[in-house]
Amino acid sequence: NKIVRWTPTTTNTPSPSEWKLERVDTISDDALKAQVSRALGSAVPQTGRYYHVVSLEYGRAMVSNYVTGNINTTTEDNNQYLQAWELVETYGGFYTLRNAVTGQYIGNSPQNSSYYKTSDTKPGNGFKLEENYADPYTLAYELKERYSLGKGIHCAATQGYDAVCWTAGSAANRWMFREITVNDSLLNAQKAAYQRLKNLKANRTVYQ
Repeated sequence: NKIVRWTPTTTNTPSPSEWKLERVDTISDDALKAQVSRALGSAVPQTGRYYHVVSLEYGRAMVSNYVTGNINTTTEDNNQYLQAWELVETYGGFYTLRNAVTGQYIGNSPQNSSYYKTSDTKPGNGFKLEENYADPYTLAYELKERYSLGKGIHCAATQGYDAVCWTAGSAANRWMFREITVNDSLLNAQKAAYQRLKNLKANRTVYQ
């Protein structure tokens, strides 16, 4: 049997166009949340593991732009480790993200619409990971500024879907952490390519 579009019933006679909603008491909220999380690939983030950090609103993954230093977002690519991030604790209960290829950290940027950037220095402040309670069945988090918990990392559609600071509570402030398995050989090759570019930039006056 298939569900198809059909004309609604106009009589009191029961028809296949009528449905009855029955309460389900055999599954808990936690079990339902776990099932939805598995379907989405969303995990509870832990230190020492690599993740794609994906906008719940737009389905776009954070990626380090090592030319501008900004955090862009794009389609997920399991072989592009500029999209791979490690959760690192900065200060009791606060965290930042370190990129797998560049080794750089996302710094704080507590002004609305300002771009988040990466640097070689681990920030002293970091972010509070607050679970998304707007949808109790979707495992996602807001990354809120330590000294301005009313703001956090936002996927800005009006700014090219880059990661910027914005008021907390927006749908585009919610991020999923999808754990990934890293191929060490591929990661090392991408690290080496990044280091060559970094050396070239450092020595650019020599080649002018």
